[in-house]
Amino acid sequence: MSADKTILSPSPPTSELPGQEPTSALTHVDIGPLPNVRSPLSQREILTRLDTASRRGTLPGYAGAGTSAFVLAAFGEPFDRTLAGTMKNINAPAETGGPGQADARTVVSFDTRMRWKLPALFAFIIAISVWPGVWLTHSMLVTYFSWYKIETWWWYLPLTVGPLFWMLPKMMRKSRVASHASALGQIQKVAAAIDGSLIP
Repeated sequence: MSADKTILSPSPPTSELPGQEPTSALTHVDIGPLPNVRSPLSQREILTRLDTASRRGTLPGYAGAGTSAFVLAAFGEPFDRTLAGTMKNINAPAETGGPGQADARTVVSFDTRMRWKLPALFAFIIAISVWPGVWLTHSMLVTYFSWYKIETWWWYLPLTVGPLFWMLPKMMRKSRVASHASALGQIQKVAAAIDGSLIP
């Protein structure tokens, strides 16, 4: 096997310290683009290799997406993403053989896509739980305090909904960086399964 098949190990985005949340510092990291993988295998061979690795439990969330693409899981915190791989054939000069011969190679590019089901469910639960809370709180206050005459939603909504405007963006950034780290691990596994090497 040639030297260019060596699997490169990207540096982890952050280090885990005792007593510190592993992803607490990730929201301040520039995650950068995902690497590509170059493989000497054909697209069909790559899909076969990845399917075999998936059946062995080494590629969570793997599923073929046609003849030139596949998807994997990129785990985030709290929201997961989908890691999509797209294959493209490239003819490169053969390392061995006579003049004019070519070595068929495949380059796999990756990108992550948000899985919107859980964020949508999160937003739905918040939406349907806020107003019943207003009604219940108001009912209790007017029952136990005869002097209470103001509309409860005037102060209840800012206290319950207001923090979401800074919490949600923070959660999304944290999820994006955590899923990026997960995607890097998945890409390394893909490269190992298809005799590939990481390239920019």
